[in-house]
Amino acid sequence: MGNFASEDRLTWFYFYTPDYAFWHQTLATSLSNDFHVYPIPIEKFNLNEKQGHHFKGVPIKIGLVISAIQSNLGKSIIFSDCTWSINKNNLTTFQNLVSSLDKKYDFVFADNHNGQEVNIGLILIHCNDRTLAFLQSIRDEFLPDCWDQQMVNQKLGLYESAILGWNTRLHLQSLKHNSDAPISWTCFPKELVHCTYDFNESFRSSFALFKAFIRPRDTIHNWNSRLMAVHRLGLITQRELNDNLKPVRFARILRVARILRLARSL
Repeated sequence: MGNFASEDRLTWFYFYTPDYAFWHQTLATSLSNDFHVYPIPIEKFNLNEKQGHHFKGVPIKIGLVISAIQSNLGKSIIFSDCTWSINKNNLTTFQNLVSSLDKKYDFVFADNHNGQEVNIGLILIHCNDRTLAFLQSIRDEFLPDCWDQQMVNQKLGLYESAILGWNTRLHLQSLKHNSDAPISWTCFPKELVHCTYDFNESFRSSFALFKAFIRPRDTIHNWNSRLMAVHRLGLITQRELNDNLKPVRFARILRVARILRLARSL
C-alpha cells in the first residue's frame, strides 16, 4: 500500500451527511494511507426515497464538484459518493491505473451497471476549463424531473434511450449538447471499479472499489440493504453490520434475520 509518494497523492473528495457518518468513517479509514482524503460534510437534506432515483431533482453534488474543480485548476482529483467500499488487496492496482490515466482524459467515470451509461458516483477529474464549463452547464440547466447522472449522460450523448420515461426524455431533449467545448472521457474497468445491484462474482478477486446499488423502498430498507451487500463481500465486519443496522418493523425482522443467516454462511 501507499505506492504514491505523499506529495504525489491525489486528493479524494467525497461528501456526506451526519446520518452517513459510518460510511464517511469507513471510507476515510480505507483511503487515508494512499490518498489525501477531503471529506465534505453537508447538512442532511430530503432525498426522493420511493419514486425513481433518490437524487431526482437534487443538484447538490454538481455544485460540490464544481467547487472542487475551481479550487484545484490544473490538478487532478477524485470525487465520489461516500458509500464506496474498498478492497484494500487491490487498491494499489487502482492507484496504478489512476496514475496511468491522470490528465489523459478530462473525466474518468465509473461504468454503470448496465454498460450503457456512466456513473457519476466516482469520477477522476482533470480540473480545467473544459470540465468546469461542462458541469456548470448542467448546473445552469438543471431539471427538477431529472437527476444529475441523467443529465451528465445526456450531455455526453449517451441518452437516446427507451429506458427513461417519456416525460424525462422530453425534458432531457431540451438540454444543449456541449459541442463548443468537447471533453474527453472514458470509464474505469468494471472488474476494478464495480457498481451494481447484484455483485458479479467473477470480479471477486479483481475488484478494488464496490458500490452496492439499492432498489428504493424506504429509508431503513435502503440503508440496511447496502450494509448487508458489503458485509457479504467481507468489506465490513459482523460487528460493524450489527452496530449499524437500523431497526425495522417486526414484520421485517424475520426477513432480515434470514438474510443475515445467509450472509454468515457465505
